[in-house]
Amino acid sequence: MSDLRFIQVDNRKTFTFLRYTVIVMLALIIADLLLGQLDGSIAKFTEGHWIAIFAFVVLVFFAFIRVNYFHYDDSYEILQIKSKSLWFIGGGADLNKRYDFPKRKVVDFEVKNRLIYRTLVLHLENYASESKKVRTIDMTFIPKKDVTKVVSSLKRITDRNRTLPKPDLAL
Repeated sequence: MSDLRFIQVDNRKTFTFLRYTVIVMLALIIADLLLGQLDGSIAKFTEGHWIAIFAFVVLVFFAFIRVNYFHYDDSYEILQIKSKSLWFIGGGADLNKRYDFPKRKVVDFEVKNRLIYRTLVLHLENYASESKKVRTIDMTFIPKKDVTKVVSSLKRITDRNRTLPKPDLAL
């Protein structure tokens, strides 16, 4: 227990701001379409539905760049990683991920940078130390300084795990 540096990284503020932006854009689309149905001078403001078109383009852009929430917690002996999609619909494994596992299972990791996307790939070992599981988490919207913190934390964990003796499973 000589190395007690705990790291917590998340993009909660950015994610919350963008989620409210999605709500506002959806409200603008609905308001534009409803106001366009009214007779009178208010309907002239929404004649071309430019507000709805703009809001729709912003939503498509958010869908294209795949905005998500990322949380990394390196506390005690459990590593917690959460990832949540910006979109409210769905709750499948691809949209909402949560990983809680002992740090001693982390064998290796890598951060892959592709075009505008950045992903964290974790290589985990099972109880018998035979096979490895791979977990991929999107880290695109994490600031560079926080990515550096996550990488240094994982490097410290993997270095420590390489020096630990392997359990003897012989009966």
